[in-house]
Amino acid sequence: MRRRSGGAPAAHSGEGGETVGTEVDGGEDGALVVSGPQARTVVMGILNVTPDSFSDGNKFFDPAAAVGRMLALEAAGVDVIDIGGQSTRPNAHVIEAELEAARVVPVIEAARKAGVKAPISIDTFRASVARAAVAAGADMINDVSGGLLDDEMLRTAADLGVPICLMHYRGDPSTMVCRLSLPSRPNP
Repeated sequence: MRRRSGGAPAAHSGEGGETVGTEVDGGEDGALVVSGPQARTVVMGILNVTPDSFSDGNKFFDPAAAVGRMLALEAAGVDVIDIGGQSTRPNAHVIEAELEAARVVPVIEAARKAGVKAPISIDTFRASVARAAVAAGADMINDVSGGLLDDEMLRTAADLGVPICLMHYRGDPSTMVCRLSLPSRPNP
């Protein structure tokens, strides 16, 4: 996994003022490795470059605003920045891969040109988008479908030699709510 000078240090001051930290890096097998004397939880900042996200839809749809947000997330100390161009909110319309790539690739390229050094994760369930994002400067793949919506996703991650975070949901954004089955609970 590509990282800032051999790893993505998340340094902070120790009790005596010395710099201590955690290193986020790709292991020999491509797994994300968090190690160091002060190993801790890794914080992922989320950036949605969609007009309809459930959390920040349309706030960072403009590439300049998105890069500004990435720089702010990095300054705030996040360890990884996850960028997505396909909304995965319930009932979201599934867009074409070309549109998804057109949303994320220019932002990743601009972020690297602007000096964003934090590892970038591409949030996609499409192998073609993952490949384009990694070519633009993304470091890992975050697939909410666990590799199930695109038969090429796992092979793409292996071919690119990048870590992949496999998530799970049922269906796709437009169908996952109708597949939900929770037991009924009486109101307290």
